[in-house]
Amino acid sequence: MKPSDQASLAWRTETGEGRRAVALVQSVAGEEITVRLPEALAVGQTVLLDDGTALRTAMVNKCEPQAGGFLVRLAFERRREQREPAGGRGVLRWTGPSGSQTVEAQVRDISSDGMQLELPSPVEVDQTVRLVGENFECIGLVRYCRPDGVRFVAGIQFTRAPYEKASLEYQD
Repeated sequence: MKPSDQASLAWRTETGEGRRAVALVQSVAGEEITVRLPEALAVGQTVLLDDGTALRTAMVNKCEPQAGGFLVRLAFERRREQREPAGGRGVLRWTGPSGSQTVEAQVRDISSDGMQLELPSPVEVDQTVRLVGENFECIGLVRYCRPDGVRFVAGIQFTRAPYEKASLEYQD
């Protein structure tokens, strides 16, 4: 792709609604692309980009208003496993320097290797965490945590595969 090319972007809103828009390519640099869109996207949002020859997954790294639209910087996905949109909630727990901590978490997407969470407050990178949902639990390592408006987005790499609470693996 090169500047002035058009691409189709598809994504899901926080409510799970599917959205599409035509994007005008502004610049391409390695594994990043900057496009102009008519609407804003959230930092950390996963999108599908279709340039007519290939369908690629990318993550929004930056979004800023500019002249009747938004400039959105996307980083192409380098993961081995495809992420799938998800919408579950749970409680994220960890023990840090100030003791045991707990926050409510919203699952944005999930793959066999990890998940992306939306949090009300940050958690330290490289922190081991436990996410407890209504029917599942998983343990992982925080790979990144960055601001997203008034909230935070964190990437969790599983150190133990998620398991159902009804299974023999569950330990409260």
